[in-house]
Amino acid sequence: MSEYIRSATALLFLVVTAFVFGSIAACDTNPSSLNVSLTNDPEWANRIQVDESERSPTSQAPLYFPVFYSHVRFLADGNIHKYHQFVIKGNDTHAILSEARQGFIFNPAFQKLEIHFFGLHRNGVAIDLKDQVKPNVINLQSDLPGVYLGQVQAIFEMHDARPSDTLEIRFSTVGSNPVFAGKPWYWQPWHFSAPVLKRIHEVSWHSRLPVQVKVWSSGGGNRWRDSENAQLTRQTVGDWTTVRYSGTNLPQARFDENSASEWPQTDVIQASVIQDWDAVGAWAKNLFDSPAKPVSPAYQTLLSDLRRLPSQPEQAESALRWVQREIRYVSLSLSENSHLPHAPDEVLSRRFGDCKDKTLLLTHLLRDLGLQAHPALMSLQTPTAPRKVSPAPIFDHAVVVAWINMKMHVLDATLPEQVSSLDYFSPWHAGADLFVLDGPFSGFVAAPQSAPLGLNRLTSHETMKIQANGQQGVLSVEVTHEGVYADETRWLLGRKGVEAAKALYLTEMRNRFPDAQWNEEPEAIDDALRNRLILKGSFSVGTPLKRALNSRWRFEYNNGDVMSQLPTTGGVGRVSPLDLGQFLNQVVLRRTLELPEGWLVDEENFDESTTHPAFKARVRRSVSGNAISDEWQLQLLANHISLDSLKGYLDAVKSVEEMPTHIQLRSASHAR
Repeated sequence: MSEYIRSATALLFLVVTAFVFGSIAACDTNPSSLNVSLTNDPEWANRIQVDESERSPTSQAPLYFPVFYSHVRFLADGNIHKYHQFVIKGNDTHAILSEARQGFIFNPAFQKLEIHFFGLHRNGVAIDLKDQVKPNVINLQSDLPGVYLGQVQAIFEMHDARPSDTLEIRFSTVGSNPVFAGKPWYWQPWHFSAPVLKRIHEVSWHSRLPVQVKVWSSGGGNRWRDSENAQLTRQTVGDWTTVRYSGTNLPQARFDENSASEWPQTDVIQASVIQDWDAVGAWAKNLFDSPAKPVSPAYQTLLSDLRRLPSQPEQAESALRWVQREIRYVSLSLSENSHLPHAPDEVLSRRFGDCKDKTLLLTHLLRDLGLQAHPALMSLQTPTAPRKVSPAPIFDHAVVVAWINMKMHVLDATLPEQVSSLDYFSPWHAGADLFVLDGPFSGFVAAPQSAPLGLNRLTSHETMKIQANGQQGVLSVEVTHEGVYADETRWLLGRKGVEAAKALYLTEMRNRFPDAQWNEEPEAIDDALRNRLILKGSFSVGTPLKRALNSRWRFEYNNGDVMSQLPTTGGVGRVSPLDLGQFLNQVVLRRTLELPEGWLVDEENFDESTTHPAFKARVRRSVSGNAISDEWQLQLLANHISLDSLKGYLDAVKSVEEMPTHIQLRSASHAR
């Protein structure tokens, strides 16, 4: 679809991604072979008559929808028929003409695409072009390396569209993935990235199906209840029940950056045949129990090698590292294999697989090593959302939950190789809702917020030694990365190499000191078992100070590593809670300035703190002779800021921003 329509689809994908890991489409580009057909509207669709005279009250919008109608019908055979009608008008010539080219995305392995009307309204005449254009059908590729999509896109184009036309598209996708075993589910966002004059969404189902419908509310604005004339009706006629949500004059949705992921940015209407989470668990457990257990010689050899290690924690660590390192992440999922793992022996033989494949292999290894281990499902897009929504397979990732020495560990076989001991493993899914598929803790558990012993901490110590004339300096840097910081830096070094990392660091340093040069080769000290990585380096700086009045000078330093942890995007005008990240990071910055003989520091000792329910910050300045040190400390205590506490948070951040990041100096007499 074109940009505006696509963004609505992308929103739905981001908010409530299904537990799908990508696939390669095994099909050609002949539309008939891809289940593309030109048909009439279904009888039950309450499509809306188009009025060309309708105009948007938001005259600034380049595009708007006079009508956006959608209907999801749960059929008696367990399939879903999704019907859409959208009518498009525009105030911008380029925008409306771009809508004349529309792409319809579907999965031909189990879905049909039906085009009911593809055309325009001009001077009171409806012109249907669907049977005059031949769609161009392409296989979709993922932006992620190693992920191949089973979806295709059928592109239709109106060659004679004009800026004054009213465009109309009506289409359906019919069918649902057979992996859901006749228990389908669906989600639909209420708002979109363009204004809508008349918005209707209907859900209907046959009496044989116990469908549940509810609204997953956004964290703030973009709610269907706030629409003009918002209504909810329910009607049963014969064997069919229909729930109808309607509203008028929906403004263009507000989408905030840095939004906390447990809330969608617009209300989402949910419909599911699945009645409770126990049913989801039984369905998913059956998928992971179905593949044959590993018995191959390759598996037995790997297991034998792991058993030689002296302790179960070491065996578990090595099993995880082996799967992370030796099984390349590639997703080749067709139809049911979008959710059904491949057999571990098959994965071992071909040496690649996706998250569910790697998870199942690791689960078998750990169990055969005598450990309690179970697959667990989660949502990477909305990690703390699953408990808040209706029961449905909304998960998009799989990990292993294992109990080792009486402690719960979350092991993600798709991460790059983790080299520390288990007690220092970074909590890469901190706080996420994990849906464990078996064992005494089956159902939802929260992923630990921190490692048993490790911290997610960055400690940076910079010492600037000023030469006698004040025009040169030597900057010594020592940065200690712990937890997630160590993982990220280690993976960066492994992926880009030392020289690339040196160039990146020098570029960052020159943002502060444009003439900075490496003084000597950097040194990396990797305390791998404790997941601690120390980087040391030295730079020569030609102009470390800035001249002020008389004999005064000024030294400025950077506190970006602290302030980057405290986002303020959107300010008090936000419509959704603010995300602070999942890791509850700690940052310590020490900035020391050493002056030559005769130079003076025009500063006094300083100690100030800011405390807020979401963070603690402290800045201390100590002056001793010709040396002065500032130490910044920040500890995050929460992972999001609700709208009602946003102002207090912003005030607290402002007080941190006002803490000094410069030092006033006075030069020796010969340097005046």
